[in-house]
Amino acid sequence: MTKFMKSSMIFFRLILLFSILSANSLYGQKVIIRSSLNFTDIDKKNYQVKQNKLNVFIFLDTECPISQRYTSTLVKIKNELDYLYPKSIAFYTVFPTKGATSTEIRAFNDKFHLNYPSLLDSHHLFANMFNATITPEVFVVNHSGKLEYQGAIDNWYYQLGKARAKADSLYLKNAILSVFNKKKVDPNLTKAVGCDIER
Repeated sequence: MTKFMKSSMIFFRLILLFSILSANSLYGQKVIIRSSLNFTDIDKKNYQVKQNKLNVFIFLDTECPISQRYTSTLVKIKNELDYLYPKSIAFYTVFPTKGATSTEIRAFNDKFHLNYPSLLDSHHLFANMFNATITPEVFVVNHSGKLEYQGAIDNWYYQLGKARAKADSLYLKNAILSVFNKKKVDPNLTKAVGCDIER
């Protein structure tokens, strides 16, 4: 093999590697979650993406101010939708912070009255599977494992440090209502605003 051919092959491999890395880091890349996905929460309880339920995964960080400020909104959404569709939606919070502990997450949940099953994702298994990049960021997965919505909870925060007086586009709630009413989720992708997930 000539030196030119070797150089060309190395260059091609670098381009291929860059393409793979770029594709894996694209915001909003579509994913399919296995409907048989099993996972364990911080209290060692086992869960699975349920075929008879809509599954909502909410990525949070105990120390992220925007995550903290959205907790009351999340509680309200869960209460309203549980009333409309009892036992039809499974909500989970995912904490993809390397330094977080189960004790800190329990304290966070108690302080902000979150009664979701919580998953500690310090190795970013869930963050990588969903391509999550921000906290808070939400993912709505239907009973067959298809991702129906990814992005912001609503449009209250439109930029870091900048928020509207009140949200007027309720992305997460509307996405869930659209699925139950067999309508197209629109928008099905928005850009979350918050704290970067450090990998």
